[in-house]
Amino acid sequence: MQPDQTTTLRDAVASIDFRRYIGVVLKHKWYVMGFFILIVTLGTLYTLRQPKTYAATATVEIEMQQPEVLTNVQEVYQLGGGWRIEEYLETQFAIIQSRHVAERVVEKLGLDRDYKFLGIENIQDAEILEEVLKNADPASVLQGRISVQGTTQSFLARITVEDTDPALAALIANTVAETYIEQNLDRKLESTHNALQWLNKQARQLAKELEGSETRLNDFKRDNDILSSTMEDRISVTSENFIQLNRGLNEARKRRMELESEWNALKQIDPEGTFEKVSSPALMENDLLQSLIKEHHQLQAKLSELRQEYTDEHDLVKQIAARMGTIRKNAIAEAKRIKKSVRLSFRAASETEAKLQKELTREKDRALNLHDKEVEYNMLVRNRETARRMYELVMQRLKETDLTRMFKTNNIRVVDAAIVPLASVKPKVKLNVLASILIGLLGGLGLAFLMEMLDTSIKSEEDVENIVGVPLLGVIPQVKPGLSEESNRDVVLYSYTNPKSSLAESVRSLRTNIHFLSPDNPVTKMLVTSAGPREGKTTVASSLAISLAQTGKRTLIIDTDLRKPRVHKVFGLSNKVGITNVVVGDTPVEEAIIPTGIPGLDMLPSGPGTPTPAELIGSESFAQMVDKLEGMYTYLLFDSPPVGAVADALIISNLVHAVVLVAKFGETSKERLIFARRSLADVKANLAGAVINDLDVSQKEYGYYYYYYYNRYGYSYSKYGDDREEVSPAKPGGETNRPS
Repeated sequence: MQPDQTTTLRDAVASIDFRRYIGVVLKHKWYVMGFFILIVTLGTLYTLRQPKTYAATATVEIEMQQPEVLTNVQEVYQLGGGWRIEEYLETQFAIIQSRHVAERVVEKLGLDRDYKFLGIENIQDAEILEEVLKNADPASVLQGRISVQGTTQSFLARITVEDTDPALAALIANTVAETYIEQNLDRKLESTHNALQWLNKQARQLAKELEGSETRLNDFKRDNDILSSTMEDRISVTSENFIQLNRGLNEARKRRMELESEWNALKQIDPEGTFEKVSSPALMENDLLQSLIKEHHQLQAKLSELRQEYTDEHDLVKQIAARMGTIRKNAIAEAKRIKKSVRLSFRAASETEAKLQKELTREKDRALNLHDKEVEYNMLVRNRETARRMYELVMQRLKETDLTRMFKTNNIRVVDAAIVPLASVKPKVKLNVLASILIGLLGGLGLAFLMEMLDTSIKSEEDVENIVGVPLLGVIPQVKPGLSEESNRDVVLYSYTNPKSSLAESVRSLRTNIHFLSPDNPVTKMLVTSAGPREGKTTVASSLAISLAQTGKRTLIIDTDLRKPRVHKVFGLSNKVGITNVVVGDTPVEEAIIPTGIPGLDMLPSGPGTPTPAELIGSESFAQMVDKLEGMYTYLLFDSPPVGAVADALIISNLVHAVVLVAKFGETSKERLIFARRSLADVKANLAGAVINDLDVSQKEYGYYYYYYYNRYGYSYSKYGDDREEVSPAKPGGETNRPS
């Protein structure tokens, strides 16, 4: 841990006010002790009254794989296979505790007729017993007594059954284990049986489908004349024919194009006119025609030479001319023959091409038709093969399943059978008593703090300061009755007659704090009031008046509680003449003031009762009286009714320099303080501070706060001694420090 973290933790622990928590517990110790004793007593009695329950445990082993008898034969229902370990074991644990297993155990052992098991053995009325049996659910009862313990690190499951009969608990545990094993095997056999039924049905259906597919394929082959050969052979022949025809067509087209070219060159030539000047390849390549043309040219050259020497009538010229005519005639005839031959060849080539094209188209249509039939043929073949494979697969699986039906292998076995327990497991007396003690202790503490939370009374300085919003001026301890009744009748005079007591010192501290409220403008007129009745405002006002008088200043305490005046009783004086007489003008104020017997302290009683106290206090005469008294005394202390009861205190609050609000420790509620603060704020009163009264320092839960408060401000009372040893007699009419 880092140093700063250590410091933070130490500061956090130091900030916890453990003494306050201890004080809360001590304050409500009787509730804590009562709750603790009640819970421990009830828990112990409940534990001792519970019947003894015994637990018997049977251990089974759950394997993930069942024994493999035949290597190549797969079971229909694979016990344990295909699961994750966690999921499989959790599933098996749930099956063990399932209603199905419970019902089978109930049926085996006849637990539905076991009155002790059902918890109805004490019913004597036959009709009631019959009705209870009718509505009983033994399977649910058994389920509630079965528990399974196991982990994913082990394949062992412990089946525990609880019952008041140890022998029955062991019997049920063993029966549950056996029944679980049986139902596990039953599930396997049931699945195998169902699979056999389904496979037989599928085999019959597939046999029909196979027969139908064979029939449809044979009908197709017969209709398309492919019984002696296959569709592949027919398609192959057709394809070969198509190729040959296509090759012949290409050759015929080429031949036709060649002849067409020759014919186009020949058809424009006139052999009779220019046979010797032909340029057509067909004519030029003809040897006979070329030899005739060559001979004609030679004779023509020779004739030209002879004509230079001879005339046309010369026999030699005539012979050569006749020979040239014969050659010309033969050349023209040969050229015409060649032209006709080319024309006829071109026509024949065109016809051959057309026939081949027609035959090729026919063969193409035949091939396309065969391809269309091939699709149907292949579909029929595939259907037949699929039906055959499915049929063979189902038949093979049918034989395997029929074989596995004879196997009774299981992946669950009993490791340890349950034995009759000798010791009970419930009730656990020590544990239950310890739990009762713990619950009683924690519950008692919780009850104490709950009551403290529900208690809205003030219990600390912070409560007063946070609610009222003003500082705490002082804490007045409670003075309990002493050795004699006479010595404790007047708390106010007790602080006067016992100046070394803690009560007297508390009052002096209050006086000092009031002096320090405004050093430049001393507070000389003070109103002492409270949020509610019986909170000690009269005691605080009287004690404070005595303490102020002891400073040597003239002090007057004025009892303005015209409804329930108490100040005159505190000092044992008369109340026949007082404020009411002065305000109405019957008596001068000087005559109404009574000395208290304490040096420097006088009292102005309330006087006779009046039906309109608020109107009297709010009158101009009352204000004039206060002004007059202010010139006669250094300090004026007004004891008024509670703020929450009547409006008297609110009226007087505007006539004084400061208001002191008294709250009784542990009794004055926070709501009343809030109301009092708001009421004084509404009339713009100067609420100087608050006083906590009646703190019982003899109780530890309260006393620690008292000493904490004064030690905080540096006060110590050890030098004053024990106040109970210095109590002296007080005047008659005194009171203990109890709320007025």
